[in-house]
Amino acid sequence: MSPKTATAKKPAAPRDTGEHEELISGSEAIAVTRKCYGEHVSAVVVTGETDPDVVRSITACGLRVMHKPVQLDELQICLHELSAARQADAA
Repeated sequence: MSPKTATAKKPAAPRDTGEHEELISGSEAIAVTRKCYGEHVSAVVVTGETDPDVVRSITACGLRVMHKPVQLDELQICLHELSAARQADAA
C-alpha cells in the first residue's frame, strides 16, 4: 500500500470480527460511524480535494467541507457550530 492510500476498517456490525479492509471516502466513513454510534455524531470532511463534483457530492450528503490546510481555530469553530446545530435539532 502506498503512503498516500488511506484505509479504514468498515465494521459490518459491532460484533463482527472479520477483517474488512477496503478504501472508503470520508463521507462513507462518517456514514459508518453514524450507523454505529448514532446520527448525533458531528462531522466535517477535511480534504485537499477541489474537484467541484466531489465537493458537491460531499455537501449533498449534508456534510460540511473544509479544505486543507485547516487552521485549528477554524476547525474548532466549525465543530462547535455543528455541535450547537445538532443540539438545537434535538431540542
